[in-house]
Amino acid sequence: LFLGEKDPENLLQEYHTYLGGWNLNSFWTFGFQQSRFGYHKLSDLVGVYDSFSARNLPLDVLWTDIDYMEDYRIFTVDEKRYPVDAFRKFLNESGLKYILIIDPGVAIDEYEGYNEAEKRNVLLKDANGDNFVGKVWPGWTSFVDWLHPNSSNYWTNMLLKLHMKIPYDGIWLDMNEVSNFCDGPCRDDMIEEVYLQMPDEDAKSSNNKTAPVPLKKGKRRLKDIKHLKKAQAETKTRTVAYVPGGGKTIDDKAIAHDAVHYGGIKEIDFHPLHAYYMCKVTNNFLQLNLGHKFPFILTRSTIFGTNKYASHWSGDNDARWQWLKLSISHMVTFNMFGIPFVGSDICGFLHDTSEGLCARWMQLGSLYPFSRNHNDMNAKAQEPYALGRTVLRASLNSLRLRYSILKHYYTKFIAQRGRGTIVKPLFFNFPNDEETFKDNVLDTQFMIGKELMAAPIVEPGVTERKIYFPAGSWFALPSNFKTSVNVQNGTYVEFKCSMEAEPPLFLRGGYLILQNKVPLDRTFKTSDLDNNMILKAALKKTQNGYSAKGEFAAVSNYSSDDEIYSSCVESQCMVKILAEVSVVNNKAVLDLTFTPVSGKPMQGVVFNIEEVVLLGLPIKNTVIASSFNYGSILNDALPDDGFRLKNRRFAVNVPMKKRFDLFDSIRIE
Repeated sequence: LFLGEKDPENLLQEYHTYLGGWNLNSFWTFGFQQSRFGYHKLSDLVGVYDSFSARNLPLDVLWTDIDYMEDYRIFTVDEKRYPVDAFRKFLNESGLKYILIIDPGVAIDEYEGYNEAEKRNVLLKDANGDNFVGKVWPGWTSFVDWLHPNSSNYWTNMLLKLHMKIPYDGIWLDMNEVSNFCDGPCRDDMIEEVYLQMPDEDAKSSNNKTAPVPLKKGKRRLKDIKHLKKAQAETKTRTVAYVPGGGKTIDDKAIAHDAVHYGGIKEIDFHPLHAYYMCKVTNNFLQLNLGHKFPFILTRSTIFGTNKYASHWSGDNDARWQWLKLSISHMVTFNMFGIPFVGSDICGFLHDTSEGLCARWMQLGSLYPFSRNHNDMNAKAQEPYALGRTVLRASLNSLRLRYSILKHYYTKFIAQRGRGTIVKPLFFNFPNDEETFKDNVLDTQFMIGKELMAAPIVEPGVTERKIYFPAGSWFALPSNFKTSVNVQNGTYVEFKCSMEAEPPLFLRGGYLILQNKVPLDRTFKTSDLDNNMILKAALKKTQNGYSAKGEFAAVSNYSSDDEIYSSCVESQCMVKILAEVSVVNNKAVLDLTFTPVSGKPMQGVVFNIEEVVLLGLPIKNTVIASSFNYGSILNDALPDDGFRLKNRRFAVNVPMKKRFDLFDSIRIE
């Protein structure tokens, strides 16, 4: 038990420290990612990339589900549909990152994956001591016994051979609860009724669903498979007080509870640890064999301790409004669990999404730490460009907002150093405000750090909603909103948000962030974000004037894992930023102070401030300095108390203090 803390954030940091801390990912993993169960051939991926590029949509990562495999067997590539030389060329020329899926089930078939597993004796045993047989996508399968001393070498060698064919950048571990299509062991008289869904090249329906055509592969009775020496052991029924998930038995769609691991360990005592060991071994492979500083692994199943090795998504959700809303609670909860890089399948995985649902989901999903659109082959296409103008506009606006704050978002992860939450409920920052504990606030609003509050629309047919604002001043961050809220006590405010706009996101008074300008005329990736920043400060009244504070990771190249690791993991790269407006000799001045957290000077210029935007500065009877523009500048509307300092680009050397004269004949209220 972790007790004695009034601050939930401090309490969770203690818990995360006990777990060993959570892993930091590469900057590119924060970019937008596109996936689908149904990208059956390389030309599908090329078409997706071309479609993103043609519409200037940002994209960093493409994924493939089990489609890339030969007969759905892990560690294989169907080189007829995914020719490896052409695949390598595409990845190299596009600059995209690529992630593929790996399931835990090894197909019982004459191929290297199974033969090597048998040779090394690393497969889970049934109660008779023979290889346990389950059933997953390729048909009859066995499963790796992670307690066997040869299992890590087997797994590493197979992943390495796969990487030699296709140079993937991360690994997606699915079905690793472990899932089994049989309830416990598959019976001897069962027929392998698995038809591999490979597409007819010309078969496409009008709604863009893949028209699956069964691969001609003969049915096999389990007892006739030559790889099996004996019939499967019949598992004994075991009655337990509680069956997780409401299953019929404890073996429902799972490995038999009496299956045996190396050393005589029963499955019932090991079951929750399958994914943990799978993630650990995979993480070690990516680090030690591929040299990844920040191995990226996405896992469906988790347990305490998984946080050190992998990130998480919510699994096979549904394209329904309640799942959109539920994704907020899921994201917040996993931050508490110690896996903050988390998200849900944007627009829903199962069933057909709708234009309105997908538009709202792209808005909310643009604020997930892990932002990926993914769906099933039996549902209609739902890439950001596939559902019409509304979804496309929502995607463009929301993703551009995401990329503009992406370095700030990544900074929050760096600053926590593997402990604590990034996305959190409002009551973490406002523990004395009872309204923040209510379900309507908990379920529909969240904070990103202490600075940003999100309030997406998660109900159908709605273009405005009531947003709860705790006491203080708040400023809408998206450029198309000209909204500020200043309340002495918490209150609800009606706020409009069209389906084509960015999600409602507010900067809290007393804080500042650094933003990137995002190009509008081309597609782009995280590596295209430069170090020319806009400093946006939401000022708060102080005894001597107005101020706002923030932080930033001062590194020259966010896309360099080597620099991030050496500067931010092995050392300290965080810079504290303070913006202060005060009156000196009847003039308003702005002081910007940059202080290294380490207390040591940082060598060289690592970023530039191109513009300074001040929000929440009430001015009367002023002569506006020539360096300022008031109100709407370009397409970026500001509230009435917002001002922009332009044409004063300066390089930041840390530590440093920079002063600007703002107004003559000043009267600040």
